[in-house]
Amino acid sequence: MSDSKIFRIGLIQGLTEGALQTFIFLWSPTMVHFVRNMDTGSCAAEGWIVNSRIGPLLEFVRYYGMDSNGEPAYGLIFGSFMAAGVLGGLFEPTFRRTVSNLISGKSGSGGDRTHDGSEDEEKHHRGVELLASLCFIAAGILLSTPVIVSASSMSGATSFSLCLIAFLMYEFLVGLYMPCEGMLRTIYMPNDSICSLMTMLRVIVNISVSLGV
Repeated sequence: MSDSKIFRIGLIQGLTEGALQTFIFLWSPTMVHFVRNMDTGSCAAEGWIVNSRIGPLLEFVRYYGMDSNGEPAYGLIFGSFMAAGVLGGLFEPTFRRTVSNLISGKSGSGGDRTHDGSEDEEKHHRGVELLASLCFIAAGILLSTPVIVSASSMSGATSFSLCLIAFLMYEFLVGLYMPCEGMLRTIYMPNDSICSLMTMLRVIVNISVSLGV
C-alpha cells in the first residue's frame, strides 16, 4: 500500500461497489415510496415533461413497471436491471474504443508522431481511465434523480417513471464500468498481490454499505 495509486484505485473501487450494494438495498423502498404517492404532487415542469416526446415513454415504463395490484413489478424490474448491466458490458469495448480514438485524435493533432507499442498502450490506459471517470459522473447524476424529483414536487406517477429510467441507465453504466475496473487493476496493481490487496480493501465495501443503509 506504499504506492498511492494502488490505494486510490482500491479506495475508488471499494466505494463504487459500496454504492452499488447500497443501491440494491434501497431501490425497492424508493419505488414503493413513489407508488404510495402516485396521485399526489404536481408542478409546471411535470406538465412539460408529460406533454413532450418522452411522455409516451414514461407511460410505457409505468405500465410495465407496476403489477396488477398497483405495486412495483419487482421481478420484472430486477430482471431489467440485470439486462441493462449485461448490455453495458457488451457495449463497453465500443465505448472504450470511441473514447480512446477521441484522445488519440486530440493528442495526434500536433504533427507527425511515431506510433509504437508504448504509445498505443498509453492511449488504451487513458481511454479506460476517462471512460471510468465519465461513468462515475453520469452515475452520480442518475442516482440523484429521486432527490431531484422529490424536491420538484412531481406526482408519484411521473417520479416513478423517471426514477426507474434513471435506475436502468445506472445499471447500464455499472455494466459499462465493471470491465474498466478489471483493466485498472491490471494496470496499477501488482499481479502477485492483487488478490490480497483487493480482499483487504473490500472492507471498505462493508463499512460503506453499513453506513449507507
